[in-house]
Amino acid sequence: MNQAGFQELRTLFCRIACRVAVAFASVALILGTLSGFASAAEISLHGSHAVKVGVDDPRFADPNYDDRDWQRIPVPSSLRAAGLPGRPDLFWYRIRFEVPADWQSNAPAIRLGVITRSDETFLNGVKIGGVGIVGPANSDWHAYAPTTPRLYPVDPSLLRIGEENVLAIRGAREPYIDDGGIISGPVALVELPDALGEFQVLQSRFQSIRTVFFGIETLVFIVLLACIVIGIRSRMIRLFQLFYFPSFFFALEHRGILGLVGVESQLLQFLANISGALTVPILIEIVAHMFKIRIGLVGRAVQVVTVGALVSVPVTGVAVLDWWAIETSLVWHTAMLFGLGLVIVWSVWAFLRGMLYARTMVVGITLLACGLLLDLVFPLNYFEQHFGLRIAEIGILSFFLSIACVVMQSILERERSLKAANISIGRLHEHDRARMANDVHDGIGQWLGAMKIKLELLLNQPRVDGETNAPMMYELVSDLEQVIEDTRRLAYDLSPSFLQEHGLIGAMKTNALHVQSIVRISFDVEVPDGVALSAASELHAYRIFQEALGNAVKHSGAREIQVQVSQTHESFTMQVHDDGKWDGSKPASENRSAPSGLGLKSMHSRAKLMGGHLEIDPLGADGTIIKLTVPVHRTRSDA
Repeated sequence: MNQAGFQELRTLFCRIACRVAVAFASVALILGTLSGFASAAEISLHGSHAVKVGVDDPRFADPNYDDRDWQRIPVPSSLRAAGLPGRPDLFWYRIRFEVPADWQSNAPAIRLGVITRSDETFLNGVKIGGVGIVGPANSDWHAYAPTTPRLYPVDPSLLRIGEENVLAIRGAREPYIDDGGIISGPVALVELPDALGEFQVLQSRFQSIRTVFFGIETLVFIVLLACIVIGIRSRMIRLFQLFYFPSFFFALEHRGILGLVGVESQLLQFLANISGALTVPILIEIVAHMFKIRIGLVGRAVQVVTVGALVSVPVTGVAVLDWWAIETSLVWHTAMLFGLGLVIVWSVWAFLRGMLYARTMVVGITLLACGLLLDLVFPLNYFEQHFGLRIAEIGILSFFLSIACVVMQSILERERSLKAANISIGRLHEHDRARMANDVHDGIGQWLGAMKIKLELLLNQPRVDGETNAPMMYELVSDLEQVIEDTRRLAYDLSPSFLQEHGLIGAMKTNALHVQSIVRISFDVEVPDGVALSAASELHAYRIFQEALGNAVKHSGAREIQVQVSQTHESFTMQVHDDGKWDGSKPASENRSAPSGLGLKSMHSRAKLMGGHLEIDPLGADGTIIKLTVPVHRTRSDA
């Protein structure tokens, strides 16, 4: 292509570009004109306006009130972003604006953007709307509403055309927690029909997010209720129920569900706050139980402080109680941070040791910590502006779900363990039947066979002057006594009636004396009075005791056995310590159990069926300790 061709092509492109530019300019001009007409009826209220926190006075709604000494902050902007975070729970806005003389509207409305949380809004001294209940200042006696956009219709007669108007907003936020105030716009005097569509879309978005969160929380609540109805019981589930049910009641109030059904009140809000605050001491119990950690002095102190901070009834007009109602919020949240720190340390420790459930807990705690930290870092929460909830709420829900997953894991693990324990017990029963058959055949059967032969000899012997064979008769009587003793032993093993008549402790002492009468062994039995277990748990504990004694006598050559039983309000413990030899080159199943390890497996299975655990500690030349630990609350309900 020659130079003339390039020149012609460049001219063509220039013409096309010019026409496109003209077209875009025309469209922009038209849209700008239309936009100008559409916004002609809207009066923006953005700017720097007067605000007062922590002080309440009905005169603040009066349009003639002098607010020149009030602090000025940007609107929209949260109180926290404007440097007003912390203790004050109540705030007032006074927004002054003028309505042009040519402004006309048949359906005016005040659009306040997004407010956190409750408000009462006045225009020129007349209340035009409000969400939630705003109580007295410095009392925390409010019914907080969810963070939502506000749009309040206005009677046209309230507006002062061509004069100054005053929009007064009385609001409440949760002390030390909420950003507070008008956190996002638009804030304007608008035409209701024009603003209604966009407002409803924004409100639907906020409501949808809350509905999703509440739906997840409700699902967990239904599952926990189903556990009660079905009868699934364990300490983990009970602790989580105690943890979650108060939290769910708090969610009902916090998500505005109670307000939607018309039962919103300051008392319910106060009770919901207490319910939510109870979660920290229960959470400490859950994690300590989960990882078998002793709570200790620090954990107990955190629990006491968090519960003690709840002892506040903010009765309006009593200055001391009102002051305490605000300050306990700071105390409780400080204790909460200590409690969460303790839980984090425990979970990380369990994770490093590879303990069950630790990974799930660490994930949940990480999401919770990230949510709390992001909430502290960002003065104006983007999520709260656009979705009506804080980043911390996402972290809290994630943490709750992680605990719920742990509970579900524990239920599945418990069912799997119980199934395995039942299978093991079934095998044990088969083994016991085989052993008893051998005992009958090799013991009682042989004795009866020998007695039959001796009786036949006596019958075939000639009698001389009526004399009897006295030595053989004595042998028969001895054999018969042995048969009776073996029969009693088998019957006692099959059904220890003494256990039913005299309880676990009496049966253990009797069994120890019985073993001591057969073999030369020293027993030291330390048992308290008043050990209370269910019938099923007593039988399992007795069978474990029998198996431990049998293993010590038959397989280790023990000559001294110490038995210690103790019970507290939390657990039942039985410890059997013998001085028998432990062959470290062999597994436990070959040292301390019946063939194929069935005896040892049966002890573990019975411990699981009781809801406890069995520990076997080989001490080398010093013998072996077999320790059974069962939570008392489980043993009372496993029958």
